[in-house]
Amino acid sequence: MIYLIIFITILLFLVYILFENANPIVNTHIIYKDLPSSIKELNILHISDLHNYQFGKKQSKIKKLLKNNYDLIFITGDIIDRRYLGHGNAIDLIDLFNSEIFFVTGNHEKGYRDFEKLKEILISKGVRVLDDEVINYKGISILGVNDPSEYISKNKKVKKDIRKDMDQVLSNITKNLSEEFKILLSHRPEFFDLYVKYNIDLIFSGHTHGGQARIFNKGVFSSGQGFFGKYCGGIFSKNNTVMYNSRGLGNNFPFAKRIFNRPEIIEVIIKNAKNN
Repeated sequence: MIYLIIFITILLFLVYILFENANPIVNTHIIYKDLPSSIKELNILHISDLHNYQFGKKQSKIKKLLKNNYDLIFITGDIIDRRYLGHGNAIDLIDLFNSEIFFVTGNHEKGYRDFEKLKEILISKGVRVLDDEVINYKGISILGVNDPSEYISKNKKVKKDIRKDMDQVLSNITKNLSEEFKILLSHRPEFFDLYVKYNIDLIFSGHTHGGQARIFNKGVFSSGQGFFGKYCGGIFSKNNTVMYNSRGLGNNFPFAKRIFNRPEIIEVIIKNAKNN
């Protein structure tokens, strides 16, 4: 009898894990910030780390979760997986949206040999691929930084001080900015202290996959931070800087599964504090 109970328990746990991995959720957050007076409210959708996964035909499961009133779509890297050719599912994701889309690379785009082809497709569909640059949107500065990693091949990285590189890029692209509201798209959450240093108001990041497995809502292991990383899935703040680190959608490997860590899409509604 005890073996039957154990077997049923394991079976139910596996079904639960498979269901969670196949069905993303949307987490919505409302914050108040001093936006330009012309903007009363800003509705943002944040997606990260798809890894070319498919959630239903033509990403139908994701489509069912979306609203129609987003002002901005932010995609913070790793929409494909550098180990496997093909980006059809990533393009299906892009085709779901009719709002302005801003995209920055993750470490997987940097090692993906067809990235230039993918980039051309993204641009042809109206996606703004931010390449260590700043775009002005209704008086808001949207900053986008490339992932600082480089690859000799799909699995071998160039040895470099990526923190130093990130610091230099942020110094370059923020030096001529005034005091307007600043939003940063960066794949990497582990450089949060640098983002605070440059007085970024709001950051959207990915990369951690929420720690792959979560215990007491803490990520177990994340790339770039190791075990129980400090910035691993969630909302983090210091001074006037707030960062949203998405748990993302996909996995590094097809056989990998998230545990107590459902694939996530983030909605952020920014209400103008000057009007409240």
